[in-house]
Amino acid sequence: MFAGKPHVVLVPYPAQGHFSPVVFLGKKLAELGCAVTIANVVSIHEQIKVWDFPSELDIRLEALHPAVDLSKGVLAAAEADLMRFSRAVYDLGGEFKNLIQALNDSGPRVTVIISDHYAGSWCAPVTSEFGIPYAVYWPGSAAWFAVEYHVPLLISEGDLPIKGLSLSTLIALNLCLV
Repeated sequence: MFAGKPHVVLVPYPAQGHFSPVVFLGKKLAELGCAVTIANVVSIHEQIKVWDFPSELDIRLEALHPAVDLSKGVLAAAEADLMRFSRAVYDLGGEFKNLIQALNDSGPRVTVIISDHYAGSWCAPVTSEFGIPYAVYWPGSAAWFAVEYHVPLLISEGDLPIKGLSLSTLIALNLCLV
């Protein structure tokens, strides 16, 4: 099925609103002749593995197993402990490394990895270790990217943090906006 095609691994950040854009991208890449593997946490994988992709598209789904049960479809705001959730997601690097090794051992080697911007902290080191080209996609709006990009400037100008708001309130606001 994958013979002779570029093999692209796509990695969405495991949170609400991040999966649909990667599926759209995966379908487009497969239509262009790429073999596509979409890697996601097991709770989301279990929900989508029943999807029927057109048989002419080379798309397969792989599960990553975080150390913490993320059974709510990984809606970060629904998790009781935000730091525990964040650590579990960040620690997916080892799982991801094992997946890339298994994919390379079992079939055509991975030729490029494309991850969600927010998954870069654990995808980028793995791509460097394997010497695989790496790209990042942004699943949100350009306006939100501009806000995130300019946070260091806002801090240096004294506009952030917003006086009178606690860190937990700022985190809650951020989760509501993502």
